Amino acid sequence: MGIRKTRLISLISVVFLVCVLSEISFGKELIVYYRSPESVHDRRLDFIQEIITELLDRTVASDGPYTLKPLPKMVYLRLGQPKTQQEYPNFIVRLTADHYTADHFEVIPIPINRGIVGYRIFLIDQVLQNDFTNISSLTDLQASGLVAGQGRWTDVDILKENNLSVIEGSNYEGLFWMLKEGRFDYFPRGVNEIFQELADREAEYPEMQIEQTIALYYNLPRVLVTNKGNTAFADRIERGLRSIFNDGTHRKIWIKYNRDNLKKAKLGKRKIFFLKNSSAYPNLPYEDKEYWYQPGELQ
Repeated sequence: MGIRKTRLISLISVVFLVCVLSEISFGKELIVYYRSPESVHDRRLDFIQEIITELLDRTVASDGPYTLKPLPKMVYLRLGQPKTQQEYPNFIVRLTADHYTADHFEVIPIPINRGIVGYRIFLIDQVLQNDFTNISSLTDLQASGLVAGQGRWTDVDILKENNLSVIEGSNYEGLFWMLKEGRFDYFPRGVNEIFQELADREAEYPEMQIEQTIALYYNLPRVLVTNKGNTAFADRIERGLRSIFNDGTHRKIWIKYNRDNLKKAKLGKRKIFFLKNSSAYPNLPYEDKEYWYQPGELQ
């Protein structure tokens, strides 16, 4: 009985140790905070949410399970502040890659949308189409008196740097209303965003249309970021993201969201004006074509 009892105790000890080590290795489900849409019509984050889920799933075996929770809107606006980052550890959001982002967040140095959002075409009131058709160059646009509308985003500084007039709005949905009310003349949107945005609002804003002749391009890479100093979680994100790039999963998802948009945009038939962006983040794999949209791709 003594030997059996000793063996039983030893077995129980081994099982307990395995459980403890498992708990240490995987722990409880990691709470991962993400940015939620700003309205019922806000579809800008659909692609990002699918990519985030895919890359985190890839790392469950090595890093443990996770649960996604949305960030409150006002918290998202304060994410650059150290106090907010302490209150909401392990967030993962998409931001424009620039010097501010690099100074305040851990940056995963891969352009999440392959730079496509840098190709901008315009939402306008249909009565203004002839005004834009008559513009042949960036110089013409600068001298036209036409005013762009933007949120409080990096785009504002880029447009101003290139001597284009801009009016800012503080609310995403409000920008469509401001366009309707004539507060500004055109609303530059990424080719990956604009068609869904118009489709979701055409009943509310029937005079709004997509301008047919012009596109802007500026270097506007979007990257995933997390808390400054959270190198362990940043490493998990990067490993997962590189995994889905390397096996083609990212490309399949990217094509699903962008093929139709690129065909509709007809960039090859537009006058493309190239803008400077002196704040663009330099530490990205610009030389690796797989990470960047190539003009003519999927069109």
